[in-house]
Amino acid sequence: MIRSKKIDRYMLELMTRPVVGCLAVTLTSLLLERILRLFNELAQNGADFGFVLQITVNLVPQYLTLALPASFFVSIFIVIARLGDDNEIDAILASGVSISRLSAPFIGLGLAFTLVSLVLFGFLQPYGRYAYLQVLNMAIHAGWSAQLQPQVFVDPGHGLTITADEVGMSGRKLHGVFVRQVSADGRERISTAHEGELTTSVDKTMVELHMDKGIQLDRMPGQPGKILQFQNVTVAEPMGDMGGKIAPRGGDVRELTLLELVRELRHKNSVLPHTALRSELYGRLVRDAVGAVPAAPGHPARHGGQARAARPRPDPGRGPDDLVPPRGADGGEPRPRRPHQPRAADLDDLFRVHRPLHLAVPVEPAPPRRHPAQPLRRRPGRRGALAARAVRARAGRRDAVTLDRYVLRLLLVRTIMAAVVLVGLVQILELLDVTTAIFDRGLGLAGIGHYSLLRLPGMFQQVAALSVMIGSLFTFTQMSRTSEMVVIRATGANIYRVLQMMAPVAIGVALLDFVIAAEVAPRTQDELVHWMAVTAPAAEQTKAPKAHWFRLGPEVVMVEDASANGERLTGVRIYRRNAEHLLVEEISAPSATPEPGGWRLHGAQISRVVGSEATLTPPAEQDWKTRLTPSEVVRLYRATDQISSSTAVAALTRAIPIDRSPDFYRTRLYRTFAEPLGALVMLLLSAPAALGTLRSPQGVRLMLFGLISGLLFLVVDGLLTALGEASALPPFLASWSAPIAFAALGVTALLYLEG
Repeated sequence: MIRSKKIDRYMLELMTRPVVGCLAVTLTSLLLERILRLFNELAQNGADFGFVLQITVNLVPQYLTLALPASFFVSIFIVIARLGDDNEIDAILASGVSISRLSAPFIGLGLAFTLVSLVLFGFLQPYGRYAYLQVLNMAIHAGWSAQLQPQVFVDPGHGLTITADEVGMSGRKLHGVFVRQVSADGRERISTAHEGELTTSVDKTMVELHMDKGIQLDRMPGQPGKILQFQNVTVAEPMGDMGGKIAPRGGDVRELTLLELVRELRHKNSVLPHTALRSELYGRLVRDAVGAVPAAPGHPARHGGQARAARPRPDPGRGPDDLVPPRGADGGEPRPRRPHQPRAADLDDLFRVHRPLHLAVPVEPAPPRRHPAQPLRRRPGRRGALAARAVRARAGRRDAVTLDRYVLRLLLVRTIMAAVVLVGLVQILELLDVTTAIFDRGLGLAGIGHYSLLRLPGMFQQVAALSVMIGSLFTFTQMSRTSEMVVIRATGANIYRVLQMMAPVAIGVALLDFVIAAEVAPRTQDELVHWMAVTAPAAEQTKAPKAHWFRLGPEVVMVEDASANGERLTGVRIYRRNAEHLLVEEISAPSATPEPGGWRLHGAQISRVVGSEATLTPPAEQDWKTRLTPSEVVRLYRATDQISSSTAVAALTRAIPIDRSPDFYRTRLYRTFAEPLGALVMLLLSAPAALGTLRSPQGVRLMLFGLISGLLFLVVDGLLTALGEASALPPFLASWSAPIAFAALGVTALLYLEG
């Protein structure tokens, strides 16, 4: 009994670090992408960034519920692989502990995680989801932060639209101000000024815009209007918008706890459909029970035996495996392995379902069954002998780089498996959120598959650097545990030589990430937005459109609505200003259609500012010579957070219409080149883990250093990027600071440890 309790404690101690590490990795990867989207959404609405922390805290129960079972499942394989490699399973079984008894701590931990998941997903997550929507709504509608980004259009409510050509670092000193106010009776007031400043009232209830040296056009529809030239004028608007309240909790089945779901099912006159209630209830119960599934009796010892039996035999040219041969179960010679024997052939049927995650376990590459020159050695004759010598010479050259290929293969396999697992987790999370919306469109399983394929490039971009970090940590810790790093260093190769062997994997991931981030992911994201829009239910498509503002060279343009193909514009208004940023002409047209060289404005009226008077022309057909095309209109209405590098360059050169800050486009352009470097940075940060073993305190600290510094790099890099896109930091500094700083940290750690 005492011995069994010690074994249980030992197993639980071994599980602690992998579970914590996997939870940290999965939570970071899941939360980071959502946080970046929140930054962009708040920036576009002029909201305060202080709400981001509150929103993130409310999202934790939802993401923790998804990350906990997956982390537990992966951690079991990590622990059992370690026990098998170190022959500890043999020692435990030889002491009289049965396979079922050995699985007891895993089953108990799985049941404990099931209870935790039940509390999280059944009770905390519904409240967290509603609080998330409430805080997000509050952040958007509670009030404008009285700050602007250059060339960004802000609509704080009450029919007010504000933009400025240039904005100071504080976001309140403005140059080239444009303000449009529309009252309830249709009166339009256009104010343009050379300079301006945003302030808040003493009681913090009003936003005040002070403008200097400007012109104001005040007119009713169909009338010329009045012109006011001013030296100083102030526009004041309330900070809050009381139209942003949301319905009470309970209008969605995902906002109900388990007890509330059961109670609603008992009511025959429930407002919510009973089918949706039952689906949500059964789905939560099944997902809560996932935590105990991986710890089925008998699996740990079986896997440990397989991991040990599957180790390669000594073979010429195999590098470190020649010097550190594996032992059999009895401590003698290695067990022979039947050709083509699968490594997981005798797993239970239950674990065949979980085969993709089983592939995440580090495995050794299979050795060649014969020498490459063996078939030629049996060929008689002079030609055969010459061919054999040539093959042996090539084989000798291959043996010289076998160690490089061996280390490279170890990292490549683990990086690919980490990417597959992480992409799968992110896919599951998103599908849980959008499956209902896809089924409401009547798209079924084909729609889910189409959605997953379109999101795949963006998800790889999200987890690329993280996959290199996980693959590197697995590789370094495995090589240290099996003494392969000792053998490699004994040959005279230092840690920098090992990094050189592994660099091709990180470079390959970086190049793939560069291609995807530059063009592939923005295009698939654009197509996804369009697909979701055209397949939306009729009730959503009939919603009143929201006016879209953008800049087209020196012109400020507003379009109330556009057709799906961009071939027809409705409610077009074009504002033209002079070199002093003052209004000189306004063109309004009920509709517009494309024609060669521009657009045809139907029923257009032109209001011109002539001195201190305004003139208005009668409705007529008008040509609008511009570079705006229907495809660019579609792009504007499909605005996403991801844009291609070619779009960023065109926006900065004003070759296309823009509706974002120049700092946003500069940051996205810099990030196209800086983001792929994250793979190399992760490799550097993980390298210190190769200089210690997990059985020593120093080895544990080095492994934790790689894990914590890698996760911190992702968080800092993402936050700096969001601040750069929001014009809170210079784009170059926001894009390159994190990769350079953390690369220097990794190099400094290696120099210190190697010195």
